[in-house]
Amino acid sequence: MLFEAPVQKHSPRYETDAAVSTLTASLDLPARRPGGDWALDAADRTRIIEFCEFYDLADLSADEKFALMSLTVASLDDYLLHTAAQDRDCSVTAAVESLLRRDFELHRHIVEEWARFDAAAAGAHDEGAWLLRVAPLMRRIWSDCAPTVASRDAAGSVVLGH
Repeated sequence: MLFEAPVQKHSPRYETDAAVSTLTASLDLPARRPGGDWALDAADRTRIIEFCEFYDLADLSADEKFALMSLTVASLDDYLLHTAAQDRDCSVTAAVESLLRRDFELHRHIVEEWARFDAAAAGAHDEGAWLLRVAPLMRRIWSDCAPTVASRDAAGSVVLGH
């Protein structure tokens, strides 16, 4: 299946310092280091289900949910990278996917970022070339949940559709 680059309708969203601080304290996570990517630095492939349960059960703001999902997807990517396919627990991926689909509008930037549309546009069509193991999952979620994506006609003009 060919996935096209999304039509950018919203400004990118990032984890807020306040949300990261709250989650760091609540989940006993590493503090944000200056210039670092907190979600990547704090990712923990052994805690994905815990993160999903906390997401569902805690009284979190939208910013906190966004930051937690960034952490959860980074953790899932690490899990997929370091766990052999035959050893993976499909409920781990299903839990993350369910939350992303349910709250897609909140997490659309996470899905878009991890889908690596830029890699596909550059011609990297096999999963190994993307380096991100969650990219195929994010592309499926995008394809199913995004209101519109762009494709190009023969003349190279953007055509909107789903």
